[in-house]
Amino acid sequence: MPSSIKKKSLPRRLIDRSPKWARKRHAPDKIPYKVSGRRVYIIPTRFGLIFAIAVFALLLGSMNYSNGLAFLLTFILTAVGFVAMHLTNSNLSNLYVEPMLNEAVFSGENALLQIRLWHQDTDRPEVEISHQLALANKAHCCIEENGSVASMHMQTSQRGYLEIDHYMLSTRFPMNMFYAWTIVLQPLRCLVYPKPSDEAPEIFGNSSQSESNKSSNRPGQDDFAGLRDYQWQDSPQHIAWKSYASQDKLLVKQFSESVSKTSMFDIDALSSGNLEIRLSQLCRLILNAEENQQNYGLKLNDTIIEPSNGDTHKHNCLSALATYQLESFSKRGTDI
Repeated sequence: MPSSIKKKSLPRRLIDRSPKWARKRHAPDKIPYKVSGRRVYIIPTRFGLIFAIAVFALLLGSMNYSNGLAFLLTFILTAVGFVAMHLTNSNLSNLYVEPMLNEAVFSGENALLQIRLWHQDTDRPEVEISHQLALANKAHCCIEENGSVASMHMQTSQRGYLEIDHYMLSTRFPMNMFYAWTIVLQPLRCLVYPKPSDEAPEIFGNSSQSESNKSSNRPGQDDFAGLRDYQWQDSPQHIAWKSYASQDKLLVKQFSESVSKTSMFDIDALSSGNLEIRLSQLCRLILNAEENQQNYGLKLNDTIIEPSNGDTHKHNCLSALATYQLESFSKRGTDI
């Protein structure tokens, strides 16, 4: 074994293996989940072990010298240790845990997985939320009665669903003498869109250019476009009476409406043979069309999304790209 690889201690190996053991022993937790005291595990920390050795040495000295004050100090310190163990365990017991709806991200960005925690009694300080795939080792929070939200950042590398099936709650409160933890078997999920390509393919026209953002005008009822001479078939409602009073000439108000370009993005129209490249190009086309407020639709073989625009329409199109030809969710972190 290379000297640069540090061997894990026995408590650390025990903690790392506990999720795998918990999944075999317990079914997935319901939502919201109330942490049971039977699911909270606790071991002494290094400081706790040193404290226990010191108390044991004090007990031996008290017995050797039959010193009443030393016995009193020994029993007080022992009581402090038991109280600390109880408080550490209670800091996790009866917590309510619920995963939140997470905002979708593009591949390559950091996904934000959020968990809501609350309780029905006293505040719970120094609670840590962690997972072995999280970019930061632990997310810290102090859980108040009205609830708190904890977040974990995870790196994404492919489209689909980023999903973990468990996460860990832990604490060392109040005296850092004991380490208590519990494994919550709840899925946390985040949708990952394809990474948009740098440039849009020319086959649909480059939506990023200004030409595609131009509108053609035709007669309509939307915008005032000027005045023209009156013709016998014009409606009297459109006569500009104010102009007639000043010029003694019948003029008619002329209106126009804008007609924006509508595109249907078809994956089969793209020349690249690589599926991920084509999805990336479609992603760029959708973003450009949305930025230009252009109506657009999407065709992925049998899946057809009719032309429209707006945030909801964009999300529907990008979600279709993210899950295209994926038979199952992309699960991460199911094994340790």
